This record gives sequence, structure tokens and C-alpha cells, in this order.
Amino acid sequence: MEILYIDDVELLYRAVKRTLRDHKVVYCPTASTAIDRLIGGYRPDVIICDVYMGNESGDSVYTWLTDNAPDLCQRLAFVSGTTDYKMPPDMPEGVPILEKPFTTSDLRAIIARLADIRE
Repeated sequence: MEILYIDDVELLYRAVKRTLRDHKVVYCPTASTAIDRLIGGYRPDVIICDVYMGNESGDSVYTWLTDNAPDLCQRLAFVSGTTDYKMPPDMPEGVPILEKPFTTSDLRAIIARLADIRE
């Protein structure tokens, strides 16, 4: 399985990559880098995206997916280090949010859930 991991904290990406060594984990440090990759035709099995990344936000990834690749919206989960994040009003119910710090089992459960939706 191929997982797109979008997060400005590279150290966390490295931990996720080690944890998910049985999958291919592709890293993008910003929402715009991820969107550029998606524009180029990249289609991962699962997308895990941080909510807040410096001057960017995971909302921009969701908005791009909604407008350009709606089939990928159901393969998206957010990760967040804050609990006061408000979901955008147009985002459907049920988009998973994994709160940092998360456990290996929580991460694997979200990925399994999103992978099941894909199939």
C-alpha cells in the first residue's frame, strides 16, 4: 500500500515511516508540495495530512481533492496536535482525525479503515 504523509515535522514522518515499513510512505512537508504531486497524477492509496503546517493548512489539500480528485477524499485522514481544530463546514462527517501524539495501533487502524473504503 502507498501512503502519502503530509506534515511539516520531518521527525514525525521518519517515525511514521519506520512504523509503517511494510508500506511505501511518500513524504511531503507542505500542503502545496502534496498538491503539486497530486496535480502531476500521483494517486496514493491513503493520505494522512497534518492540519496545521506553518503558513499552510490541511484544508487546502481537502479543498483541492474535493475540486479535482473527489475519489481521494474518502482516503484522507487528518492528524493534529491541537484539539480545538474546527472542521470546515463543507467537509463531510466521518473524516478521521488522529490526535498527536498518536499510537502505532491508532495509526494502523486509521490506515486500515481508509484502505477498506478504497476496496
